[in-house]
Amino acid sequence: MRGLLRPVQKLFWNPTPMISALSRQSDLNTYTVHLLHNLVVEMTRLNLEVQELKNRALELQGRVEMQARREKTLEAMLDLRDRGPQARGGGDGPS
Repeated sequence: MRGLLRPVQKLFWNPTPMISALSRQSDLNTYTVHLLHNLVVEMTRLNLEVQELKNRALELQGRVEMQARREKTLEAMLDLRDRGPQARGGGDGPS
């Protein structure tokens, strides 16, 4: 009986196109998973790089501030040295 009805059943439902569509969907899902994985890896790498650059910028900012303080201190020392003989009431140099 099934042997006689099989051609009629194939007229109503042919599994080949559905199998093909499911296979294509499986391939697309695999590619999507790989793509998302690569995007996550790249985003993580970029976030780490951004954090490293922020830390580097803070370090450089600290160095610039320290250099500015050093310059001010040296200028103050030079001013004191230049004003020293005049403030003591002395002449151009030691006698």
